[in-house]
Amino acid sequence: MAGFGLVAGRHVLRLRLAANGVTAVYEVDLDELTMWLEKTHELVPPGEETLHVDWDAFTSEVHRR
Repeated sequence: MAGFGLVAGRHVLRLRLAANGVTAVYEVDLDELTMWLEKTHELVPPGEETLHVDWDAFTSEVHRR
């Protein structure tokens, strides 16, 4: 469940995640989230995400655990 609203005069995104009887609620300032998303798109443009991950090394590490 997610929602938008005003909290203490700020625009926020509220995100609720639940699994196995445990619930977490995250509240994020929309201006800060927007700036963060814009910066991540500058650093790693959409469609280039997999170019920045060594999947073979990651998979090997996961299987060693």
